[in-house]
Amino acid sequence: MCSGIEDAAVAAASLNWHHAHCAEVDPFCKKLLVYHNPEVLNLGNILKADFPPVDSVVAGAPCQSFSAYSTARTGFDDQSGQLAFRFVEILRQPRPRWVV
Repeated sequence: MCSGIEDAAVAAASLNWHHAHCAEVDPFCKKLLVYHNPEVLNLGNILKADFPPVDSVVAGAPCQSFSAYSTARTGFDDQSGQLAFRFVEILRQPRPRWVV
């Protein structure tokens, strides 16, 4: 979830994990994901996507609202900060064995 450039898939390759799907909305990241992983389904916006059951989930909330380098530092008051709560909701659906 919030796959970005999908560095998690690169790290997981050495573990022999199968990349089931990703969820990304950023135009640049989406193009990069298709280029490197054309067979992987992008579920898109995590606020609207239905997530199928999987054994493990690797996710990272967009950091812009929490980062010390951000000028806004709006935390949970920012829409991207609210995505952290959506992660918890999503994890209740597929009930993965592992969450990173």
